[in-house]
Amino acid sequence: MATTPHTAEKLFTTREVTALLDMKLLAMRDWIHDGIFPPPDKVGPHGAYLWRETTIAPWLQWRAGVIELRAKRAEIEKQSRELRELRETLEAPNREAWARRKNLDVAVAV
Repeated sequence: MATTPHTAEKLFTTREVTALLDMKLLAMRDWIHDGIFPPPDKVGPHGAYLWRETTIAPWLQWRAGVIELRAKRAEIEKQSRELRELRETLEAPNREAWARRKNLDVAVAV
């Protein structure tokens, strides 16, 4: 992580950003190309491509929110499956009873 000489703003190299995102360089480049991740800024007298903390921090917060929502959705889907299984378990005896009654009604009608 670098800082500019005039400000205390944190700057991140490509290696640092890929480590932060836990992804490979080519995948990150694809994200940049597809508009999923913000491109780096040209910084300094030699025009190094670095990410400013102010550029990536909002994106990281957004990503954390997305991950949290996916986890909540997975938990809700799990609970929904469990409730369906419980309902089927509770309804099975009723279905069997209705089937027996229906068979009796058919036998009586004959």
